[in-house]
Parts: sequence; C-alpha cells; structure tokens
Amino acid sequence: VITGEGINPQGNREAWLVQSWGNPFGPIYVIVIGDFNKDDIINADDIDLLRLAINTNSPDPIYDVNGDGLDGTDFDFEVQTIIGSAFGDADLNKQIKFTDFVSLSTNFGSSGTGWAQGNFNLDDITNFADFVFLANNYGTDLSSGESIQMPAPEPASLLLLSLAVGFVAKQRGGNGQ
Repeated sequence: VITGEGINPQGNREAWLVQSWGNPFGPIYVIVIGDFNKDDIINADDIDLLRLAINTNSPDPIYDVNGDGLDGTDFDFEVQTIIGSAFGDADLNKQIKFTDFVSLSTNFGSSGTGWAQGNFNLDDITNFADFVFLANNYGTDLSSGESIQMPAPEPASLLLLSLAVGFVAKQRGGNGQ
C-alpha cells in the first residue's frame, strides 16, 4: 500500500510504503518509482529493465508505473513522465540532437540493444522504427522542464535522412552489389 508520494532530492518521484504490524512508526520503505535496479538513479538501465518486464509479462507490480496494469503505456510513462524526456533521447539529457543520432546509427541493425544504443521501442533491435522516433522528436529540448520542440531546419532533416540511408547501405554491404 502506497501511503505517500513525493519528489526526492535527486528530482525523482518516489513512494513511501509503511508497514507497521502494531508499530505506528515503522518500518518505512521508500521506493523510487521507475528505479528498477534500485541504484537511486532512473536511467537507460531502468528503461531496459522495464522493456524486459513488459516483453516477458512480469507479474511484479513494481513495473506498473502508471497504475493501470503492465503494458506499453508504462514504457511511455517511464520515459515521458518519470524521466521527463522523449523518445529518441538516447543519452537522456532531455535534448534530442545529433549525439542521440550517433548512438542510434552506431548500433543500427544490431539486436540485443537497449535505450542508450538507440532502441527506443519495445523490440530487441535498433532499426528504422527507432529512427522514426528520433526523427519525429529531433530538435526537442525538454531540459528547461517545459516541452519545447524546435523545428529541425530542412537541411538538418536531409542530413539525418542521408546519414540514415548511408548507414542502412553500409549494413547491407553498401558497395553497390
């Protein structure tokens, strides 16, 4: 039973659980919501653990971060509400920019990848679907705490597209064969 919620000094949402068994003052358990590896930091490792829990239908209620049953909406809630970022932000600095594209392109076509390697959905591979997430949010800056989408200038969009095509060609052999 969650008896209270708040924001801890690191800026993470946490919940307090009180189990007293006759003692009104304890023990108190603090859980940082979304911190599945319990290292007091909500990061790409936690997103990857949530992806695994969703894909394996984990019965553990800790992964139901939005309180409506474990499903893909928990993944959205973790990234957008708990972390305060957007899909495409590989380094979770709340800005979707070229460094995020580099993470994705370096791992493009690789399986067994996670959030930090540009895998922004619930599958197990960094691919074109992940590139679409990044491209749709490219230029977004949430670092001020407000949702600001800076439109990517057309040359930047063309550059991203040409780089993506180049990396796809490289993955397929890319030597004209």
